[in-house]
Amino acid sequence: MFWLLLAAMSALLIKFGALSVKVVFQAVALKVALVIFVLLAVFIIWQWHR
Repeated sequence: MFWLLLAAMSALLIKFGALSVKVVFQAVALKVALVIFVLLAVFIIWQWHR
């Protein structure tokens, strides 16, 4: 019984760990994309104004 509980807990932990890693990765990717977009926009405006 104890081993079954331990296995279930570790499976849940792995599942939630993978989920949180995915969420963090998505958040970081979103921030990186936003920074790139802003830099690109600034560069285009700077080139346009020159």
